[in-house]
Amino acid sequence: MNPDQLYRIKHSIDESIVGTASQIQTFSRTHPVLTKLYFSQNEEGFFENDMELPVYRMESKAKLTDLINTVPLSNNLVISPGSYQLFKKMKLPDYQVFPVKFIYKGQLNQDYLAFSIVKNPEFLKYISWEHSRFYKTLNYHRERVSEFVFRSMDEFLLHKKQFNDVGFGLSPDIKLNYQNDFDIINFGRYPMPLGFLCSEYAKNQILEENLTGFDFELLSSVLI
Repeated sequence: MNPDQLYRIKHSIDESIVGTASQIQTFSRTHPVLTKLYFSQNEEGFFENDMELPVYRMESKAKLTDLINTVPLSNNLVISPGSYQLFKKMKLPDYQVFPVKFIYKGQLNQDYLAFSIVKNPEFLKYISWEHSRFYKTLNYHRERVSEFVFRSMDEFLLHKKQFNDVGFGLSPDIKLNYQNDFDIINFGRYPMPLGFLCSEYAKNQILEENLTGFDFELLSSVLI
């Protein structure tokens, strides 16, 4: 195992496993609708500890899996108790979990959890600035017209603001010097790679436990 290898955790689109790619797309119409349907993390990277999520509705063709594609909760991983028990055995940064309720085949399911990584500015230390490249783009096709190297996040943000004022801005090609401090991570901060990422160890553990609904994409922006 390469300690620097990272994979993006993706939702399976194999209908023989998940039934339908978007297993939960909307809210339940048979349960009271809360005044607030969507939630975001604060500047410190936390969700409100007492937030009450609405009840969702699983699509009629969907199947129960250990990772569920829940469109309204796209910034979280909605996982089964089995997935959560496995996650807790791994190296994790600060995280939060919240109960998720949804209607499945006419019954209220309360077993699942929304799993969220707390955003941390310290994650920026993994950027290998000397290897990363940034490109001024010309059009919606992301045609590159010039290349830049920056030495810090402050320098990058300064130039990004200047370029955004005159065109399409900077397209980052970030390289990471990641030493496997965590098995599952979500950097949650631009220009870091998006989404939930995991180590090769975590990927293999999920596959060995036969947890369903997971798919993986090798992240090319990690320095090997």
